[in-house]
Amino acid sequence: MIPLYIKNSLVLYVKTRRPTGGFLRSVLENNLSEAIIKADASSLANIKEIVLYILTDMPTPCWGSDKKVEEWLACTDQKEIKKYETFK
Repeated sequence: MIPLYIKNSLVLYVKTRRPTGGFLRSVLENNLSEAIIKADASSLANIKEIVLYILTDMPTPCWGSDKKVEEWLACTDQKEIKKYETFK
């Protein structure tokens, strides 16, 4: 089960393009070794569920590489941002 604080951080990342913490940023950038090093016990225990949520539920433009994460966070196009404001 994904811890609520992790889920909330991912939802805010999608809806408002708010940066996540270091662990989630590493997961979003597809950097497994860094994610494991930065994970707390709860995140590490649930890493499979977190990754599955990202893969199946989150928009593909916002994860997969450090470049994609940077571009997602840097976007200022209000039309593009509005597309995801109802993400849950």
